[in-house]
Amino acid sequence: MKRDIKFVWTVLLLFIPVFGFAQDAEDEGITSYTGVTWGVTRTFWGSNTGEGYAHAGTAGPVIGLRKVKMVGSNAAFVPYITYMAMFSGPITTTQYLQDSILVSRHTTRSYFREIDLGFNLNYYFGPNRKSFYVGLGPSIRWGQSGERTDDARPAKTMKAAWFGTTVLVGYQAGWGKKTVVFFEPQFTFSPDPADRWQMAYPPDNLNLHMGILF
Repeated sequence: MKRDIKFVWTVLLLFIPVFGFAQDAEDEGITSYTGVTWGVTRTFWGSNTGEGYAHAGTAGPVIGLRKVKMVGSNAAFVPYITYMAMFSGPITTTQYLQDSILVSRHTTRSYFREIDLGFNLNYYFGPNRKSFYVGLGPSIRWGQSGERTDDARPAKTMKAAWFGTTVLVGYQAGWGKKTVVFFEPQFTFSPDPADRWQMAYPPDNLNLHMGILF
C-alpha cells in the first residue's frame, strides 16, 4: 500500500507541472509530429504467473519515441517504441560458514526489462492540438528477467517475446505554435495463453506517459 501511494505521488509530481505551462493554441494544420515520452510503469504480475519474475519489483521508469501521423481530422496512426526497467532490493542473502566462521556472503538481486514496439490508432474528440483522445493497437513485446549477485557471479537470465495489446486514454494541449505536450495512461497486456510455454510470462503493464511532440 505504501509503495502504491509513493507511486501515485511520483506521477503527480512528474506530470502536473507540464500542463501548468501549456498554452491555448490554434490548430496550425500540422499533420505529423515526432516526439519523446517519459514516465513510470506499474507492473502487475498476477497470482497465477509463477513463470514470471515478480521479485523484480512492480514499478520503474519508462522512456520512448513515437511518431504521430494524422490520417483524418480526428484520427492518427501512432507507431512507437518504449523501454522500461525495474530492479528489486536484496531478495536473498547466502552465507557460507566454515567452522562457525563466516567465510563469504552473497546477496542476490533481480531485474526485469522490456522493450515494446507498437502501432496505435488514436481517435481525437477535438482539434488535434487540444483534445482528449482514446487509442488501441497491437504491439510486439520483448522481455528479459534475471538475477545478479554482488560478487559478479554468472546471472540467471530468462528472455521471451510476446504479442501484446494496448489500450489508452490521453489529453494533449498546444505549447507554442508547433509543439504539443500530452499525458497518456496506457495499459498493455498479452491475451494469448499460448505464450505460457515460454520461461517468462509477460506481465500486465500500466504505463503513465508524459511527452512532447514537434
